[in-house]
Amino acid sequence: MPDTRKHGTVVSIDELRFYREKGFLTREQVFSKGECHAINALYESYADENFSPLMNLHWYEEWIMGVVEDPRILSVVDTLSDAPVEVTHTHFNFKKAGTSFQEQPWNPHQDNTYPRARWGQYITVGIALTDQDKENGALYVYPGSHVEPLLEAEPTPTFRERAAVGNKVQIPEHYEETLVCLKRGSIFILHGNTVHGSYPNISDRDRPLMLITYLPPGVDFVEGKNAQRRRIALRRPRVFPLFDDHNEKDRLGKIFRSPGRGR
Repeated sequence: MPDTRKHGTVVSIDELRFYREKGFLTREQVFSKGECHAINALYESYADENFSPLMNLHWYEEWIMGVVEDPRILSVVDTLSDAPVEVTHTHFNFKKAGTSFQEQPWNPHQDNTYPRARWGQYITVGIALTDQDKENGALYVYPGSHVEPLLEAEPTPTFRERAAVGNKVQIPEHYEETLVCLKRGSIFILHGNTVHGSYPNISDRDRPLMLITYLPPGVDFVEGKNAQRRRIALRRPRVFPLFDDHNEKDRLGKIFRSPGRGR
């Protein structure tokens, strides 16, 4: 895993290679403790008594839209997409200790099962608002599985159900599950075809996670009855360098074209 602790808004060649090979990327120390607390507190102010998941708060809250448009996220996603992206959806999982949704796990699934966008175009960003480990419901991922097309999946309701959710896919045997332990303030960037899921929270700690999905303009997608994905153009008040070595980028060419599978 490339060292991303002193990254700013620049995407390194090591990060580009890692994302292309593994189908995900993590960046540490992106959001401060205070920012994480503020995001979580705002979402909790909208929560019901069960702290069930919330969708699309960015439609109504300008401050959440500011998180969606934050250059610390967009600089990375624009680079990985090789285009200035638009937001389609936001989702918030509280996994709050002591609630009925605390132990809700997510089956191994591909995010792109739902919008069914063109391979490589759908990207999810997760913001860890507290430290995450297996005990409190961290994510797991199958590195390299993003090269697959959309896999055969068992349809499973995913809107506020308390049981395991996510359209469970049949995972080819040569992929191995890897635990992703995120520190507070880290972001997790995921290719839409990468198989992943999450563990139940069996601890006495909360595990809030904000999720944002992005697509380049002009890419078709399924809106979804519950998700209600909606394309919204994003503001970019400042322009940041997206690579720290432009000559190296030119040498590598279009690094995120499909490797030949799952088109």
